[in-house]
Amino acid sequence: MKRMRNKGDRLPVFTFLGFTFYWRKTRNGKMAVSVKTRKDRFRAKLQDIKQLLRRRLNHANHRQVIDQVSMIVRGWLAYFAVSDNQGSCWKFIHEVARLIFHWFNRRGSTGCMNWEKLRRILKACNFPSNWKTIRLYNLSTPRS
Repeated sequence: MKRMRNKGDRLPVFTFLGFTFYWRKTRNGKMAVSVKTRKDRFRAKLQDIKQLLRRRLNHANHRQVIDQVSMIVRGWLAYFAVSDNQGSCWKFIHEVARLIFHWFNRRGSTGCMNWEKLRRILKACNFPSNWKTIRLYNLSTPRS
């Protein structure tokens, strides 16, 4: 690894099962493998949610639509909420909230939605704001 860095070669990056695996430097200067969500999977799921909201633009029951989006977000978090991927998870939740915000404001004569009002609605609908992270690397198990 050090030889590759010293020669100026890039460290290998690969994708597997929706994740991008890459090398990063730890706080104490060592190299470690880290993961993040693949960009294309991230964008594709946001596009799916955007299309769902667009199809439900004139839906009378807002709570039902937000509950449906919440289920999608919980499923996404259940798969992608692993160690070293918290940044992508926070970004995904924020981007989905932004899509819901635009969905409310796109409706027209219902009045302007502000972020504080949206936060109260999302909290009342139990929209996921935190999650449990699964550790990819179990350091407590002894090696054989």
